[in-house]
Amino acid sequence: MRFGKARTVIAVLGCALALNAQALTVWLTPHHEYCGNANGWIQCEVSGGVPPYTFAWSTAETTEDIYGLAAGTYSVTVTDFVGTEATQQATVLAYSAFPLWQSLGQRAFCLNEIGEPMVHAVVDNTGLTEYFLNEGIPTPQFPLTYDGVLAEDFNDGFWTSTLIMANNIAGYTYQVTYTDASGCPGTVELRNGYEAQWPVLSVLDVQGACSSGNNGSIQLAMTAEGNNQVTDLELRRADHSLVSGIVVGYDAMQHQFTSLQPGDYWLVQRIRWLGNSFNGAYLRGLCGDSIMVNVPDLGAACGNVNGTVYMDYNEDCIMGGGTETRVPGALLEFQPGPYYATANTSGAYSINLPSGAYTMQQIATGIAQSCPPPPAAVNVSGIQTINVGDTALVPLDAQVALANGPARPGFELHYAIAQSNLTPASTGNTSTVFTFDPTLSLISASPAPSSSTSSTLTWDQAALGAFGQRSIQVRLQVPPDVGLIGTVLDASVTLSCANTDADLANNSAGSSVTVTGSYDPNDKRAQTSSRSSQELYYIDEDEWIDYTVRFQNTGTDTAFTVIITDTLPSTLDPASISWGASSHAHTRALIGQGLLKFIFPNILLPDSNVNEPLSHGFVSFRIRPRLPLVSGTQIENIANIYFDFNPPVITEPSVLVAEFSTGASEQIEGAVQVWPNPFIDHLRIRAPEAITYVRVIAMDGREVLRSNHNSAEVMLVSSRLTPGCYLIEVRGTTGKIARTSIFKQ
Repeated sequence: MRFGKARTVIAVLGCALALNAQALTVWLTPHHEYCGNANGWIQCEVSGGVPPYTFAWSTAETTEDIYGLAAGTYSVTVTDFVGTEATQQATVLAYSAFPLWQSLGQRAFCLNEIGEPMVHAVVDNTGLTEYFLNEGIPTPQFPLTYDGVLAEDFNDGFWTSTLIMANNIAGYTYQVTYTDASGCPGTVELRNGYEAQWPVLSVLDVQGACSSGNNGSIQLAMTAEGNNQVTDLELRRADHSLVSGIVVGYDAMQHQFTSLQPGDYWLVQRIRWLGNSFNGAYLRGLCGDSIMVNVPDLGAACGNVNGTVYMDYNEDCIMGGGTETRVPGALLEFQPGPYYATANTSGAYSINLPSGAYTMQQIATGIAQSCPPPPAAVNVSGIQTINVGDTALVPLDAQVALANGPARPGFELHYAIAQSNLTPASTGNTSTVFTFDPTLSLISASPAPSSSTSSTLTWDQAALGAFGQRSIQVRLQVPPDVGLIGTVLDASVTLSCANTDADLANNSAGSSVTVTGSYDPNDKRAQTSSRSSQELYYIDEDEWIDYTVRFQNTGTDTAFTVIITDTLPSTLDPASISWGASSHAHTRALIGQGLLKFIFPNILLPDSNVNEPLSHGFVSFRIRPRLPLVSGTQIENIANIYFDFNPPVITEPSVLVAEFSTGASEQIEGAVQVWPNPFIDHLRIRAPEAITYVRVIAMDGREVLRSNHNSAEVMLVSSRLTPGCYLIEVRGTTGKIARTSIFKQ
């Protein structure tokens, strides 16, 4: 009874397998016979049906593949577990010589230490050996010849041979002949490599390590190898022992070596395709390029704090794997000090500190630290990880910033617009409107605007997601008219979002630049919130200082990397930093006790002799003075600009003197009338003397609108202002000023 049931179950299972299986299919791949040596073979592959399979060849063989075949046609019948059969046949052809085999293997060309050609072509023959093994052919007999000349042969005992060719023409192709053990001939095509044009290595940042720790790091950028050859990058200690290595492909890249002890390290580049056999490794050891980098010793009394800043959506103070958004660029402040750390694009931060007790608190405008609750106590000793969770219960806040390069008659004026989402909520679709002086004409904009008029560009774009950032680059032409020197060119930008933005004060920005004849191409300029003076910071009127660092490659070759450092003076508050717009993609950080660092890796900035318009760049930020400010205080700041490995270009100091505004003595005599107030799209202004200009200033101190006039009554078209409160400044022909508040509905 039990046996009967067992047979029934097997039958049912067999039907189920047969019904569910795919059709039984057989493929045959013939490998042909050479020189009449019966060395052909056929490879068989099976899919579908119900395994296991049985094989019945026309040669009476029952194996999956068959070997030792002479030229001819062969067939196989494959039967699966339930009796399904499939038959296939293949033909083995006869050849009198092996086919041409083109080597794609390791090859290179480089110079020795005194600049003489060391090796012109090196081919690690592993691939050729594998070819023979796959074909079932005896390994070829050496020595080989190329163009009838004997090639130097090194056999390392690992079924490989390294051939060193004597022709020194880069890219030269060799026809190498060989025979196998039975005398059957063949040909391999080899090609010389190219002289190594080593990638340019730029050390972007070095962080020291505690004496007994491994918390140091080296961040670098490198260009592509000049002849499209793959290289290795190795980090080696001073004694040349290997620490770590990576493969560098055909493109420029950045990399960071971490967990380093203090000391000297070699960054070593080698051509990868010299091979890994004994001789290939020997030649790689001779052919390379290196620079030494020192990881400073921070002493024994120090430690490291690291972690990740994330949005704690479920408020459990536990960082979710891929479910909780990381906060890129988050700023952390450690007191006493203060010391600052900046998170990278993945929200990760790391800071080395003297041992001791600190409090840690995140600096943010649109989000807030919730766990550990700020200010969090931190005892710095050894290496510890503290993840920082932010509350997600914050409204949307988007921001726009505007910066520009110099303005000269007949040259380009470059503007940059930076759009930022400061929160985890989506902005919805965005609209960005840029208005510039009608004296200028458009050269190009990237990306292309959705619509434009003679002095206005509009971009309708998709949503910015959590902490998303976008940039717009605009190039305008200044007319070649020296009469423009001294003219102030104004521009403004507004950003609007489909979703409700809780803070509209940072949705607009303005910029003004004076047309000059000559200027310092590497400088740092400052503008205050009120824009009332180029030399004074009015304690009772100004809030922010907007800094722009401008640079130009005036050398004789391309600059691969530009680094800008700015050690903030004690008169500026690092915790109030707000990043602005820039001319090129870059990374930025606030580190240490107030060091700003802007890194433009692989910027490929042409020199001014080759391309003057594209030889310029700039970066901007805004910051508040440290309060309280005493009248007469000088706020002085400089920047260091590094072009590749050259000594820094140090800008002339940007100096502002803190003073109180002179008040009533500068006011326009008589009342200035402004109506209607509140207003919607138009605002009328009347003064007892002719008005030369009107400025509208946002509550955070940014100029959002400026217009020039020569009349005692003017109408201001303000439809592009976002709703909110503003300060309006009116200047008369006598140079006196009147200010009052207005409200846009």
